[in-house]
Amino acid sequence: MRRILLPLVLLILLSACSSVRPPVLGSELFQDQWYGPRPALISAEQVLATSPAMEQFLEQEVLPRSKKTELRLALFQAISQNNRISLEYDASLTRNATQAFEAKTGNCLSLVLMTSALAKKLGLQVDYRHVLLDTLWQQADQLVLATGHVNIALGRYRQAYMYRSDDNDALVIDFLPPPEAIKYPSFSISEARILAMYFNNRAAESIQQARLNDAYWYAKSAIEQDPGFLPALNTLGVIYQRGQHYQLASQIYRQVLALAPDYLPTLSNLQDNLNRSGDSAGARQIQAQLTQLHYQEPFRHFQTGKALYQQASFTAARNAFQEQLSITPQHTESYHWLAMTYLQLGDTAKANQQLVLARESATTVQTRQRFDLKLQALRAALH
Repeated sequence: MRRILLPLVLLILLSACSSVRPPVLGSELFQDQWYGPRPALISAEQVLATSPAMEQFLEQEVLPRSKKTELRLALFQAISQNNRISLEYDASLTRNATQAFEAKTGNCLSLVLMTSALAKKLGLQVDYRHVLLDTLWQQADQLVLATGHVNIALGRYRQAYMYRSDDNDALVIDFLPPPEAIKYPSFSISEARILAMYFNNRAAESIQQARLNDAYWYAKSAIEQDPGFLPALNTLGVIYQRGQHYQLASQIYRQVLALAPDYLPTLSNLQDNLNRSGDSAGARQIQAQLTQLHYQEPFRHFQTGKALYQQASFTAARNAFQEQLSITPQHTESYHWLAMTYLQLGDTAKANQQLVLARESATTVQTRQRFDLKLQALRAALH
């Protein structure tokens, strides 16, 4: 069986070590000359700007409601109940506030930005919250992504409920289903941190699209917004590594690890970087540290299952995909490959069941539509 190379681990959005003292950044950290002139990327001010359509929405939908209830509740009701802004979760792109409003879709960060822009236009107090969900691992091409979650509170914060409001508590708006959002603790983060998350997400999305120039400038913007946001430094290291600037990538990874010695994404990246640069002794040293921390590749069973499927070892492939889903139960592609495996094993009922689960776990509109078509084709073939 051929060994599948571990992709770089790129942390998107949030991290368990997101609250640290800012590192001392050397002048060699940024290498603008490698990436050409700064393109016309969105500015920090534009991320939270409101559009004329958003202001019209406030005037026509929110302010009339505020005559019967408090302003923050009027905003929540207008966002959640009005047909003009029927929201759909979509993690394919991190949109800014105006883009999320116009598209009526976005990931949790985009929808928080949209809500913040609307709330601030109304003069409401805004509190960004980092929710301590279990890390959700995703795989995209040659990247492994670790994602987190944010929500927003309007008014003085007390408890992380979805939309509890009284004289003492904030109104918390969360774009996860209530059973998921309510049970996890959260803590306040600054607007600089939320902006750094936005730019870091855009950098990661640019890496996925092989646009390293844009990725570099987005990552730089994230670090300029919040030098203490270690995921952005990790992302910059990945960008340098992708450009084969191995020495500088290692230097940045070690800066991160000096502040967060057990930060697994950066440790894994550093090991891979040392291997690629020919420093096998250094890579073995980092591997020993990863082993001590009980680190395992997040998608090792998925990669094994794909290799077994391609070798027509379908029973073993099924077992591998099931093992992967026990570790990453929201991994859409594991459900998809498990469905294909059941088809090869002649179990169409279980294949259909796994395609339904793939559709339900999908985080983008396009992916959900893709599985709708697959389900239609499978059901048509059975009749």
